[in-house]
Amino acid sequence: MNTPLHPDDISRFITGRLIGSLAAGQVPWRGTVPGLPEHALTGVPFTGVNVLLLWQAMQQRSLRSGRWLTGDDLRQLGGQVRAGEKPVTLARYRPSLSLFKVINLEQCDGLPDTLQPVWPLPPRPQPSLNVARDLLQVSGVPVIHRDNALPVYRALHDRIELPPAAAYAGEQAYWQDILNLLVQATGHPQRLHRFGLTVDRRTDEVQEALVAELGAAFLTAGLGLPGLPASRHEVAPWVSFLHDDPWRLFRAAEAARKAMVWLSERRPAMTTVEMWQKMATLILETHYGFPLDDTTLGCRSVVERHLECGITPLMAINWRVFTSG
Repeated sequence: MNTPLHPDDISRFITGRLIGSLAAGQVPWRGTVPGLPEHALTGVPFTGVNVLLLWQAMQQRSLRSGRWLTGDDLRQLGGQVRAGEKPVTLARYRPSLSLFKVINLEQCDGLPDTLQPVWPLPPRPQPSLNVARDLLQVSGVPVIHRDNALPVYRALHDRIELPPAAAYAGEQAYWQDILNLLVQATGHPQRLHRFGLTVDRRTDEVQEALVAELGAAFLTAGLGLPGLPASRHEVAPWVSFLHDDPWRLFRAAEAARKAMVWLSERRPAMTTVEMWQKMATLILETHYGFPLDDTTLGCRSVVERHLECGITPLMAINWRVFTSG
C-alpha cells in the first residue's frame, strides 16, 4: 500500500514544476490564456494552482482543448489514453491534500462523439473590453490618471493611480494594468482583507504582484476577455520567492481565485442583448461556420431593434441566409 505523501512534499512537488517553467522564461498565465480549464463531463472549472498546472501542460504539449477527464471518467466512458501521451498531476484538497491525475480530451482515443475535442460547445458571448470597464465601475475603486505616473494601487487611500489611456501603446495594455490593480484592490480591509493599510516591502509586495497577475489571468480566462499583453512584473524574484516557501504559490493562487470571485460576483448580469447574441453565435458557428462579428448581428443597435420587433436569433439568421442565397 502506498504511503500518503506529506502535504509539504506535495507543495514542493507542485511548486517545483511551476518554478521550472518560470526559470525557463515560460509563464503559463501570460499572453492569450485559453479559458479556464474544466472537467469535461460536468463543465465545472478547475481552480487555484490546478489552473496553472493545466495551462502549463497545454503550453508545453501544444494542446488546444481545455477539457479534462480523470482516469475513472476515462474507464467508465470506454476510452483510453493515446499511446505516448501522459496525464497531468494535480492537487486534490479534500478530504486532505493529495495528488490525482487528469488527461486532456486531445490525448484520448475511443471517446463518444460528444466528447471529441472538436465537438461544438455553447460559446461565450463575444469577448469585449467592456467587461473590464464593468468590473472597474462595480468595484467602486477610484482611478486617478496622472501623466508619467507608475501604475500603482495605494491601499492607504484605496485608489488606483496610472497614466492616461492615451499614454499606453494600446487599449489592451491599459486594461491589463487596470485588471492587475483591481485584483490588488480586492485585498483592502474593506473587501477581502489580504493586507493592512501598510505593506511589508520584503514579502508582501512580491506576493501581491503574484496575486495580481494570477487574478488578472483568471479574470481574463473566466470572463472571456480578449488576450491581454504580458505584465510588466519581473519573473526572476518569484523564482526565489516561491523556492523559499513552496506554500506561497498555493496561497497566491487561492487569493487570486477569491479576488476573481469577488469581482465577478459584482459584474452586472448578462443583458438581454448579450443573451440574444450568445444564442445567435451558437447557431452561426455550429451550423454555418462563421462568427457573429462577420454579420450585422454583432451590432448592439441592430439586436435592440430585433428585440423590439420580437425577432429571435433563429429568425434573423434564417432571413440572412435566405436573402444571401
